Amino acid sequence: MVDHFSFGFDADARTVTLLGREYSLATLIRTTIFLCGYLLLRPFLLKLSGKFQASDHARDVGDDDNESPAAIGKVARGAEEDSDGEDQGWGAKARRRARAERQRIMEEDRKADEHEDKELEALLED
Repeated sequence: MVDHFSFGFDADARTVTLLGREYSLATLIRTTIFLCGYLLLRPFLLKLSGKFQASDHARDVGDDDNESPAAIGKVARGAEEDSDGEDQGWGAKARRRARAERQRIMEEDRKADEHEDKELEALLED
């Protein structure tokens, strides 16, 4: 069985064993650079993308076809609505089946209640 919580250093192969895997010095340095770069650049990229998104939503909508879907309010392709007002996107058939099943169950409950009411009325009339 592999001991996943062991830490080891092989001086001959110049590798470090972390969590059951061997890493060379170059791999560790590359991973550290990527991780630190991500952690340092992420807040700036989020601010920059937020500014672009805010400016895109704030601008006036023109007659040009190259306008942003977010500014115009267009529905994405493949997400058109059907006659029931429900979209045709992913899972539409499953939602329709579930809706039909709920309606069938409600109809059965209504019929059962009507049948019980008729039986009670018949008993009360006697």
